Amino acid sequence: VINSTIDKYCHATIKRRADSKIILNSEEDEDVLDLEHIEYNGKFDLIKAIINKIKPNFGFELYIHNDVPPGRGLGSSASFAVLITKLLSQLQGREYSDDEATKIAYEAETEELGIKGGWQDQYAAVTGGFSFIEFSKEKIITYPLRLKEHTIHELNNRLLLCYVSKSHFSGDLQKNLEKSFFENEEDMKKRLENIKRIAINIKDSLLTRNIDSIGRLLHESWEIKKKVGKEISISKIDELYEIGIKNGATGGKLLGAGGGGYLLFFHDPKKRSQLVKSLKENGGEIMNFNFEFNGVQVWNADNY
Repeated sequence: VINSTIDKYCHATIKRRADSKIILNSEEDEDVLDLEHIEYNGKFDLIKAIINKIKPNFGFELYIHNDVPPGRGLGSSASFAVLITKLLSQLQGREYSDDEATKIAYEAETEELGIKGGWQDQYAAVTGGFSFIEFSKEKIITYPLRLKEHTIHELNNRLLLCYVSKSHFSGDLQKNLEKSFFENEEDMKKRLENIKRIAINIKDSLLTRNIDSIGRLLHESWEIKKKVGKEISISKIDELYEIGIKNGATGGKLLGAGGGGYLLFFHDPKKRSQLVKSLKENGGEIMNFNFEFNGVQVWNADNY
């Protein structure tokens, strides 16, 4: 997997309490809990799952907001889980390692909440920057990619994010993909091997500054990914992707599990205005971004 982080953040402020009360506050909702009575009810369930994994012996107040809502394929849920894990560990007086924080955040979603998913978003949130991640049954290895500064500038100049106006729940999609895998195991293995090959080729293109090839490789990967599961793409996604290709994009793909979220386009810089105009005219929402090279950051506000 090729991963990178961008300048869209999850924000949180936490304050320890002297009792066992937990107060959770966001722009959308608020809830008051007790350490001894935590139930999953659709409100702040990811935070509750992390509490159940870490088992703090104190109450706290947590105030949160996100630059990007969950369910848009940008890894905001995983980033949020890593952040809350790091905050609670600091209040406990224990600093979890990156691997420990990643494991807790991953297990909170997959084991506590039963949401199917991978590890890549959690690792990205911890490490930041560009990474090439290899997964096997035995281990996970993350290789930070040290790209030249002008390569990063050129990527910023040639990449565009377009929201396709439909959120998705990746857990359901992952369950369906797992079912499809076992129903068509040989075909699925070939497709996934091809996606893996393309990820390696993209890594090589980045490191050798062969930027022009990335659009073609993204397009090839997206065409294969659509065949992995019928719910990965919908008519609106296909429509906007075709409009992008006809108006200056040389390739692209849907980010996340599928079904909605953001299309990432790689384009000719001279045609960016044409591409943006055509996507907006057809219901796409453009989100500007820059790359971020730090992972999760936690600090003590009492020092300020």
